Amino acid sequence: MLDRHKRFVEEYMVDGNGQNAYLRVYPEATLSSAREAGSRLLRRTDISMELEKNQDERMKNIMWSVEDILQQIKDIAQSDDSSTHEKLKALELGAKSLGLFREKVEHSGNISIVLDKEIEDWSE
Repeated sequence: MLDRHKRFVEEYMVDGNGQNAYLRVYPEATLSSAREAGSRLLRRTDISMELEKNQDERMKNIMWSVEDILQQIKDIAQSDDSSTHEKLKALELGAKSLGLFREKVEHSGNISIVLDKEIEDWSE
């Protein structure tokens, strides 16, 4: 892959815009040529594979796993340094994430049911 193509990938990762990335790498380009060339570069297999690799790497760096989050909640709930409020909030979040608390929705008022077809015999 050419150095300018690598730079295009880096610039594309900034804002996800092929035209802008192309203009940053090739500042002499016109807007219309940058739009076309950026689109063309994004269709190249080597560039799309590099973008995918970079995006996967970025996601690994910013994503927390469920285990990480639950461990943090557990640490706060069990910490001697945490206030009672922090501990209760941590326990609540942990319980919700495990499905121990179900949000109950109550409805007051009328509910209309519209049937697409008439029901001929209700006794069956």
